Amino acid sequence: VIEPKVEKVEPKKTVELLKTKDLNQKLKETKNKDVDEKSKIDDEKFKNIIDGKFEIGDGVRPELDGVDKYPAKEAQFKGSWLGFLKKTVVYPEYSKEVGDQAKIYVSFIVEKDGSITEVEVMNKKTPKELQEEALRVVESAPDWIPGINENGEYVRTNKIVTINFVLR
Repeated sequence: VIEPKVEKVEPKKTVELLKTKDLNQKLKETKNKDVDEKSKIDDEKFKNIIDGKFEIGDGVRPELDGVDKYPAKEAQFKGSWLGFLKKTVVYPEYSKEVGDQAKIYVSFIVEKDGSITEVEVMNKKTPKELQEEALRVVESAPDWIPGINENGEYVRTNKIVTINFVLR
């Protein structure tokens, strides 16, 4: 058995820390007030562009006509939504291979008869295969219990559901 030789090594050079600027010092205002007109953003021009970012808010897409934004009773899935998802969702093979994971937000209308229409993925910057599976699942769902207004009548309502794709 050969014993390893252990010897103490002295540092060859000492490290000296440089003094840094105080980040808490007051910032000086610059004199250059030029504004590049080409890089200026006009919020009005871009407010209707869908870029995959959204706020769930009250769950109502503004472009949907005839939808009751605040029904007295929301539309409901008949039975267990999670149970339905567990039975129905099939994780796409390609997404498994590449490790895609995402929360897919799907918006749709529950019609007065409980059928589902106008199904749409809200966050479009997610993997395409997961979006397609989420759409397939929601479109294959059985009829829902429609929303009811304050007069006791069935009304069209907008719903947003989340389908969470997580690899384990």
